Amino acid sequence: MATSAIGPGFITQTATFTIELGAAFACAIVLSILVDIAVQMNVWRVVGVAGRRAHELANEVVRGAGWILAALVLVGGLVFNVGNVAGSGLGLDALLGLDPRIGGAISAALACGIFVSKQAGVALDRLVVVLGLVMVVATAIIAVTSSPPVGEALRNVVMPEEFSVLAVTTIIGGTVGGYITYAGAHRLLDSGRTGVESAREIGRSSVVGILVTGVMRVVLFLAILGVVAGGASIDETNPAASAFGAAMGEVGMRVFGLILWAAALTSVIGASYTSVSFHHLPHAGTATQPPDRRLHRRDDRGLPARAGAAGDVAGLRRCVQRDHPSARVRRPALDRLAAPRPAARIPLSRVAAGRGRGSVGLDAVSRLQRDHPARRPVTKDL
Repeated sequence: MATSAIGPGFITQTATFTIELGAAFACAIVLSILVDIAVQMNVWRVVGVAGRRAHELANEVVRGAGWILAALVLVGGLVFNVGNVAGSGLGLDALLGLDPRIGGAISAALACGIFVSKQAGVALDRLVVVLGLVMVVATAIIAVTSSPPVGEALRNVVMPEEFSVLAVTTIIGGTVGGYITYAGAHRLLDSGRTGVESAREIGRSSVVGILVTGVMRVVLFLAILGVVAGGASIDETNPAASAFGAAMGEVGMRVFGLILWAAALTSVIGASYTSVSFHHLPHAGTATQPPDRRLHRRDDRGLPARAGAAGDVAGLRRCVQRDHPSARVRRPALDRLAAPRPAARIPLSRVAAGRGRGSVGLDAVSRLQRDHPARRPVTKDL
């Protein structure tokens, strides 16, 4: 989902500020990448470790805030996707000479086909990776051709000749300031990478996502900077396209069309996925769902559903304490529950003592069943 932030607006912003600030725009890019990493890592870790979608967490903080957030994301996704579909049509126009309306319709149909596919998750991940690679490689070719002043750009990173707060805030907002930062976090939830044990992987993924976006912005900046430094005339109404055309002529325009189409299509997919993910019902077993009155499920060897191997007492303890932090957990009961005995049927209500006695089973059971729906249930009631 990192490439979802690279859309038509991303390309236009980078081109406009490069023409306006020149090499000094390098400082704004570096600052924005640092801020983007901090913001995205925070959002992804909160959502991923909690195992809840952003609107579910917002509802727990302030009642109704989550639904307001979901409504804003839905409206924002619709508005931005109008521009993204239009950008895909313009991209195919520059690439193949198609009518923009036909190109937009084809791109929208392709995005819809991905979502209705039985392998939508896998197809979505693979497509955005391929399109992201195409954008970076194509832009890098233009950057090499335009021969940008790399040394001057590096000097302006630490000693900018001109600094623009507007440029910094604009490109930060275009990357993590809107709804798109939730796309990757919710995608991780769908892939099952949640919980404290996945915190490091979630944090690493968030940084990699921002770095991919940052690499694309840097390469695009250098490509346009080389054209501007060479004294070429830039059309202010379409700065990115005219810069690519000045660098490689007709071939440059075709490459620009490919980049614009790929950027628009990934943004259409990202915006649509984010909007849909904000309107999923909460997971079964959460506070908004009635608890299941069956015992937890066990695998064919009799191991607890939470356990990945015999004796996984820590996994059971975390599951119980997550739902009932005030409960005092008995280690002997957990040991017996984690033992690999096919006939074991120890109620989870015996895991807790003190205040938790007799009350810990229902929520813990539903949480176990949510995480492992394919396990064979034990039918004895609490």
